[in-house]
Amino acid sequence: MIPNVALAAFYRSASETGGDWYGIFDKFKDHVFFLIGDATGHGAPAALVTAGVCASSRMLEELWSRTEHVSSPAEVMTYLNKSVYDSGHPHFMMTFFILSLNLNTLTITYSNAGHNFPFLIRSSSEELVPLLNKNPVSVQPSVISFQEFSRPGSQTIFSAIEL
Repeated sequence: MIPNVALAAFYRSASETGGDWYGIFDKFKDHVFFLIGDATGHGAPAALVTAGVCASSRMLEELWSRTEHVSSPAEVMTYLNKSVYDSGHPHFMMTFFILSLNLNTLTITYSNAGHNFPFLIRSSSEELVPLLNKNPVSVQPSVISFQEFSRPGSQTIFSAIEL
C-alpha cells in the first residue's frame, strides 16, 4: 500500500510465455520504483531472459532496501542492462523504462532505454506529456552511461501506455 498513490496494471501475453515484464520496488520509505521491460523475441527464450531480469531486479531491491540505499533509475538501468547483456548477448536485448516516484515531493525521475515512451497524464488538464529521452538498448556495459530526467510532481498521475 502506497499512500496517495493508486496503482493498476494489466498484462496479457501475445503467446503462452513472452518477454514482457513489469515490476514495482516498494520497500523504500520515501520512493517507489516502476519498471517496464520487453525482451526481444517471443516464447520460452524471451521468457527466460525476462525471468533472469526479474530475479536480478528483486535481488537489487532487497539488497538496497536493507541498506536504505535509494538508487536512481539510471543506476538500476545500469545493473539490469548488465544482467541482460551477460545472459543473452548477442541473441537478446531488452528495452526498459524505469521511473522513481519521490513520495514526499511527488517528483518523478526516469530513464528509458529503447522502450515505447510512456506518458505523464496531468490530472489538472488531462494533458498527455510523453516521457522522452534517448538511451540505447542493451549494449556492452563498459561503454554505456544511462541518462535520467526529472519532472516535478504536483498532482500528476503517471500512466504507462503502450501504443
